[in-house]
Amino acid sequence: MELNWINSFGGPLILLDRSYLDYWKGSDEINGTRDYERACRIEDYLGLVKVGDFFGLILGDEPNQTAWKQIDLHQGILIRWVWADNEAEIENSIEDIISKNEWQETNLEIEFQTGNLFLFDSAFNSKKNEHLVNSLNIELNAGIYSLKTLFYKPNERLNLVIHKIVRVS
Repeated sequence: MELNWINSFGGPLILLDRSYLDYWKGSDEINGTRDYERACRIEDYLGLVKVGDFFGLILGDEPNQTAWKQIDLHQGILIRWVWADNEAEIENSIEDIISKNEWQETNLEIEFQTGNLFLFDSAFNSKKNEHLVNSLNIELNAGIYSLKTLFYKPNERLNLVIHKIVRVS
């Protein structure tokens, strides 16, 4: 199993439903504000930011290299690489990660209208299709999803922050 990884240019990543993409302006100034600046205000590992009439999910804290692992059409995990010797070490840990029971509730929920999602650098203006340069396309069923976090550090050579996205309705 090979994971596809993306990086930002130093800021947070954002996960948006395709139907919200036209509302995200990234670092372009609109009405005296920048969406990117709003994303950078998220200080926790996860946060929500208003995008049109809905919300986008911001991956705050450090701009770690990030991958998506689909579990099924109702759930998956975002894997944030804090440190590891190599990608194979992370891939070999996936089954252990998925089976863990130590997930921390974030008390965050997000609704996806279509379930056709993009994860990309929040500095990019999606209307200009900049998000297509370095993005992950994620498919989930439409619905409301809860967000959980796992700090995975099984040894001194591997440290990951994992976010589980699970459909609740």
